Amino acid sequence: MPNSKYHALLIPAAITGCVLLAGANPAEAASWNALADASGSWLYNDNPTLRPDDSPLKRDATSYGRIQGRGTVEYATPNSFVDTSARVSQTYYPKEEDEDLEATNYYVEIASGYSTPRNQLRLDVDYDNVGLLTALAHHAILVLQPD
Repeated sequence: MPNSKYHALLIPAAITGCVLLAGANPAEAASWNALADASGSWLYNDNPTLRPDDSPLKRDATSYGRIQGRGTVEYATPNSFVDTSARVSQTYYPKEEDEDLEATNYYVEIASGYSTPRNQLRLDVDYDNVGLLTALAHHAILVLQPD
């Protein structure tokens, strides 16, 4: 499917928008913060496929590059908060025989909470679309943590 990366980010983006709209209350004093960062690195790995030395599938040691970008939006009032963060990372292997190890990973994390003098409610939602070697692992976790 040509737009699979677009569809993989559509659900977390929709959840983020709903949480931000539900938490916004113009009658309260609120704080908005937006943060962004990007990084790059070059790494060395002596066993990129995590195979034992006697395995015919073991690859030679190699080096590879990784780039990563992250954006965060934080919203806070005296008794509530919503933190939304999205991150994308990509690995690049210069050797042609290692190209199947390349992966682009997507992460979205949403944390929200509301507190009163007697109660607290916190909701965390994490979404990962992570390429691990040649297999993709998709999972979404919804965790309720009453305090």
